Amino acid sequence: MEGMRNMKQNRVKKMIYAGMLAALAFVLYSLEVSVGFLFPAAPFLKFEFSDVPAFVATLGFGPVMGILVEFIKNVLHIFITKEPAFSGEIGNFLAGLGMILPAYFVLKTKQSVMRKIAAAAVSAVATAIVMAFVNFFITLPLYGIADFAAKINMILAAFIPFNLLKAVVVALISFLLYDILKKYHVFGTKE
Repeated sequence: MEGMRNMKQNRVKKMIYAGMLAALAFVLYSLEVSVGFLFPAAPFLKFEFSDVPAFVATLGFGPVMGILVEFIKNVLHIFITKEPAFSGEIGNFLAGLGMILPAYFVLKTKQSVMRKIAAAAVSAVATAIVMAFVNFFITLPLYGIADFAAKINMILAAFIPFNLLKAVVVALISFLLYDILKKYHVFGTKE
């Protein structure tokens, strides 16, 4: 009986954390900083930290929680967006998965400093690859950029470096926050 109550309390706790982290991710999604000056081929690029809560959720509670936070954040963002065919949300969701899932699998068995560095690197490369395909086949065509050479040039000159940079920064911030929260016993068992 006590075990059932603890399991139920643990699930409720996780759902509360999921809601709080998704709400925080949604707020962070709307706090964008223009970084187009770093990437002249795509002056419209903006940096935001909305993947940090999903990354922390993944590290602390497992990949299902991270995916849930990414999904809720993007569904909420649909209501305030002006993007064609939800291209920004689709891209953000897939970029988020490209960040959090590889890092989770690298860190699943051990979370040493070297593993965290490897996880950040794998996460950055996976995000850049995922977003190269998303930008080539979904985002750029929705914005009317259909020319093969123009798409490749923009992806190589701006999107790949941007996604590499963003994924590394998000990973490092997430690792720092996760370690701080872990000291305060915020996380229970992983699913």
